[in-house]
Amino acid sequence: MSSSLRIGGLVSGFDVDSMVEQLMKARRVPLDKLKQQKQVLEWQSEDYRSMNNTLRTLRDSAFNMKLQSTYLARQATSSNEALVSATASSSAAVLNHTVVVNSLAEGASITGGEIGSVVESKVQATGIDAVAAKYGFSVGSNFSDGEQFTWDGVTLVAGTDFTIGKDAKETSENLKKALEESSLGNNWTFTVSNSVVFATAKTTGSRIGTAGNYLEVSGTGASRVTDTQTTIGENAVTAATKLTFTGVPTEGVVVTIGNKKVVFFSDSGSKYADASVAKSAAGADYAIDIDGKTAATIADAVQESVSPSGVVITDDDNGVLTIAADTAGSGGNTSVATSIKKSTLGLQLNDSSLGVSSLVINGEEITINCESQTIYDLVYRINTHKKDGKLWDIQASYDATLDRLFLTTTSTGADREITVKDGGSGSLSRMLKLTTDSDVTDSGSDASIKIDGTDFTFSSNNATVNGVTYNLKSASPGTTVNVNVSQDVDKVYNAIKDFVDLYNTTITTVQEKTKEKRYKDYTPLTDEQKEEMTENQIEQWEKLARQGLLKNDSILTDIVYKMRTNMASSVSGIVSFQNYDNLADIGIKTAIYTSNSSEDGKLTIDETSLREAIAKDPEGVMQLFTKSSDNYSEKGIAASIYDNLSSGISSLSDKAGYGTDLYDDSTIGKKITEIDDDIDDLEDRLGDIEERYWNQFTAMEQAIMKLNSQSTWLTNMFSSGSNQQ
Repeated sequence: MSSSLRIGGLVSGFDVDSMVEQLMKARRVPLDKLKQQKQVLEWQSEDYRSMNNTLRTLRDSAFNMKLQSTYLARQATSSNEALVSATASSSAAVLNHTVVVNSLAEGASITGGEIGSVVESKVQATGIDAVAAKYGFSVGSNFSDGEQFTWDGVTLVAGTDFTIGKDAKETSENLKKALEESSLGNNWTFTVSNSVVFATAKTTGSRIGTAGNYLEVSGTGASRVTDTQTTIGENAVTAATKLTFTGVPTEGVVVTIGNKKVVFFSDSGSKYADASVAKSAAGADYAIDIDGKTAATIADAVQESVSPSGVVITDDDNGVLTIAADTAGSGGNTSVATSIKKSTLGLQLNDSSLGVSSLVINGEEITINCESQTIYDLVYRINTHKKDGKLWDIQASYDATLDRLFLTTTSTGADREITVKDGGSGSLSRMLKLTTDSDVTDSGSDASIKIDGTDFTFSSNNATVNGVTYNLKSASPGTTVNVNVSQDVDKVYNAIKDFVDLYNTTITTVQEKTKEKRYKDYTPLTDEQKEEMTENQIEQWEKLARQGLLKNDSILTDIVYKMRTNMASSVSGIVSFQNYDNLADIGIKTAIYTSNSSEDGKLTIDETSLREAIAKDPEGVMQLFTKSSDNYSEKGIAASIYDNLSSGISSLSDKAGYGTDLYDDSTIGKKITEIDDDIDDLEDRLGDIEERYWNQFTAMEQAIMKLNSQSTWLTNMFSSGSNQQ
């Protein structure tokens, strides 16, 4: 910033600002060129780093391809997946194993007795069971040949689909057999009694046919059949439940409707911090706030928010919900009464004297306030308990329908154990039916299996022996399961194919960049030029300006050349069954090179040939890619590619840096630093020049002002002399 006073044409009337700006514009041309040079270098550096990232991805793949484990992939198949399945690592031998699962590993578990929880009186539920549809029809007179019998879309022809008997009774038996063999037999069970064919739905609550027309008999022989539905048939009943709220449920009450659970909580209460805490503690799908609610509004809230599958909920606006199956005749008993419990544990157990009580499990005391907390709070405390600073392996669950508490270990094995200490008469352990008159203990057990004639025991149902992991599913002493470990041709093929595909993509990407056209007339835009263009124009200009910055780049073209050479070269010193020494031997060939195509050097795979090579000589395929040697001609293809890529990546990093260093000492980075220094020096000089211009114009203004002052004085003097005469 100038420290001198600038006078911008106040006396002369010149537009000094504009004149200085035009003078400086010419002076700034070298500065603009320096900034353009810097921009080109920055773009070039970005392109180099982008290429480096592309090459690193291929190098990572080449690293995996030079590992022997990639080609030693194994697969294991079991002759009886219901008993044991298996997986094999690369260290597993190609063999057939025999396995006998004598017993599975189990964890310790304690199942409490039925607690006898008190049902919440403010919620009542009644259920209706669905019944199966049942129809009957009798063959009144015998059929004639060719007459048809049609029921529910299935037509049977007498003499063709069923045999005409000597009388109606015999024909009805033949008709029953034909019905069983038709598609109707999937849904119905057919019986005959006194020439009457009875059809009963196989599924309780199901109904076949359309509502109001459950039985339709038609066809040319329809007159032979009498519909007896009105006397012995039963229409299916839709399962339904009446859920009645006679008051506002207490906080913590849980209701199960269909496959969904609802917990009631108070937003102003102390039991749950919010709805999410209430849902988590109760294991519920929905949480409904009871604050300010009535029985009717509670019912409304349930009807509006709960969406169980397979049922429809209707509300009479008086606190009564009807819960019915969404399909006539489907369902079963949908009663929810067993899921409605008193809110606090003390009320649920009908014992107000419990207060703050404890359960002692494996010597650890789990405390709960039975006056303010629920059975779900107890479950939460057990499940989140820590022993020696770590979450222990005992988990609890409460089944509201069975009204039982379950304790299990999260892991299996003979060293797993659960002991619930008996607290004596009136204790929480007895009220929850976990103990009766003494401590209750249960221990886990180890899995017992025989592999290739040798007995083993394992604490888990996943056992690994010699690289094969056996997943034990069911015990069957005396049953031998064959587990065959073989080479995984698919996995090896896919690994090679993925590598080849990535190589092709990389070759194309790099060659497109090195053959990209350079538009030398499109230089980076100056700030002034950008001000005169739209954003779209700037974007299009810079797209062309940064193209071709790596055209014919020596580092990249050398990397591509070496990779193509690697892929086409033979590997000496391979000793195997087939002695594969180049990619062509296993069905991988290189495209013919032409200087103008970015597709040059791509590899093609003959899938059949490659799969055959892997199956015939897996060792040879592995050596072709992985063989290590100090002699370049004896080095495997993946190993050579990896080494050459590492060298090329290092050269690119030396050229353009990594982009994350605080100090960039790459070749381009140093050039940019030099240009930055030149820009700083030039800007200082331009500042001095601009200051000089302003000083000169200011001096001119001051001189003109002085001259004007003198002229005014002389004019005044002459005027004064004339007046005196």
